[in-house]
Amino acid sequence: MADPQRKLVFRLLEQVRTRQSYSNLILNHALRQPDFSGSAGFVSALFYGVLERQITLDAVLAPYLKGKKIDLPVRTILQMGLYQILFLDSVPDAAAVNESVQLCVTAKVFSAKGLVNGVLRRFLREGKPFHPEQMPPWQAYSCPQWLYRLWKGDYGKETAVQLMQAGLGRPPVTVRVNTQKISTRAFALSLQEQGVKAIPCRWVKDGLLLSHTGGVEGLPGFAEGWFYVQDSSSQLCASLMEAKPGQQIYDICAAPGGKSCALALEMKDQGRVLSFDLYPQKVELIRQNAARLGLGSVQPRQWDALVWEKDRPLADGVLCDLPCSGYGVLRRKPEIRQHSREDGAALADLQRKLLEVNSRYVRPGGTLIYSTCTLSRQENQDNANWFLQTHPEFAPLPLPEELEELGLLEGHMLTVFPHRGDGDGFFIARMRRKE
Repeated sequence: MADPQRKLVFRLLEQVRTRQSYSNLILNHALRQPDFSGSAGFVSALFYGVLERQITLDAVLAPYLKGKKIDLPVRTILQMGLYQILFLDSVPDAAAVNESVQLCVTAKVFSAKGLVNGVLRRFLREGKPFHPEQMPPWQAYSCPQWLYRLWKGDYGKETAVQLMQAGLGRPPVTVRVNTQKISTRAFALSLQEQGVKAIPCRWVKDGLLLSHTGGVEGLPGFAEGWFYVQDSSSQLCASLMEAKPGQQIYDICAAPGGKSCALALEMKDQGRVLSFDLYPQKVELIRQNAARLGLGSVQPRQWDALVWEKDRPLADGVLCDLPCSGYGVLRRKPEIRQHSREDGAALADLQRKLLEVNSRYVRPGGTLIYSTCTLSRQENQDNANWFLQTHPEFAPLPLPEELEELGLLEGHMLTVFPHRGDGDGFFIARMRRKE
């Protein structure tokens, strides 16, 4: 009988690949179930590892399959077995093979037991031939070939390779300190007392990069609302609004509310941050997060951002952090590797429509920020340039020159490269409505 931990990983991988579920959500849900009794570390490593390395794994398996058409469950089992052999030193090779064969019973692909056993044992007999330096870079770093070509065309070969490298491995845990309740220094000291090292983020004043790798609910001050998890690139995006106490800011497509809370903290919780999302369950998530932090200025609202509301008051600033292809967060959502290039093209059109509607809520003299967590000129610079060309009532609002260290700075536009800072890949364009 197959090991329950591997059975769980197999089931989760199948769920991601057939139902397009978010990897982090289904894994966290599975690990929180009362009947889970395995190693969360092992399950997480195998689950994320297979998702992350699937292109490399398929390239290694290809000579052993000789063009055979393999059903998805069998391919998943082979990928799991090969990943354990190549990347999990704690798993004996024999165990990786035997458990993979047992998974064929779990998956009810009984006829594949011989194939799985034969492929993995032959790989071992041949000395585990794995030579990433001899592979094309996109295979070696498990990146879709079309995405490598996209990045190579947008940013050059060297940066494209660095972006692929940065997309491997688990991301750091970064938090924003709730300075309405505790100082950043005091919170860092409380973590230190618990054996958690906290390194200040370079570009955001109240962000901390933690040595902690598990859940944050057990850290000091979680229940009291002393902090919340937020990547440093997202924190930087909110800070560039330069929101001030007493202002009214709109946050579009805001769930789960991290940027809304960051804006509220920039305003010292004085003013209003209207935090909009389309779905009721996401609006409730924003409400819960703001309530835990005790931020009364965050006011969640259900709203279709594609619909113009002529009676809605104008805002001092509008943050449009919009749905995108997510190429900047591959290490957080490795399943994005399964998406097609056409997905980004469709989103670029949606982004323009959302910008078109929501820019109209910016008062004269107010600030508009357009941001995404992707790395694609089509969704980023092309959209920002299109907007300024078609909306002469707006002008570029330059970003600080020192941000060039984070990636590609083009006046009012910043592309954050994950290998250049401590945050995710990100894009920020800042504009001002003329008086």
